[in-house]
Amino acid sequence: MVTLPPRERVVWQDTQSIARDEEWVDVNYGVDGNGSALVLDLNGQAKLNFAEVTFASGNVQVVDFDEQSHGNGTYKLLDLSGDQHVMTVRLVAKSESDDTKINLYLSK
Repeated sequence: MVTLPPRERVVWQDTQSIARDEEWVDVNYGVDGNGSALVLDLNGQAKLNFAEVTFASGNVQVVDFDEQSHGNGTYKLLDLSGDQHVMTVRLVAKSESDDTKINLYLSK
């Protein structure tokens, strides 16, 4: 677990909510920004399968969570080399709470 980046370092953020009755959900974020780290903040309990980060270059990096449960907290999703341009992030997750908010931050 990590701390949230300071507000002045956040260049992009978005929040998605998933509910327990939705089973496995594709959560998609249209980032389209440059940064040096992606940080995931969970409010609730969720099983995470994997995240797929697509870069402007066309390269894709997968982060495997192995369907493990994660609770309230802030997690570093990916350190980015330099100031990389992230196009999209796709996260496959399953809420284990009535409602789970998944916040994604791109920081510089």
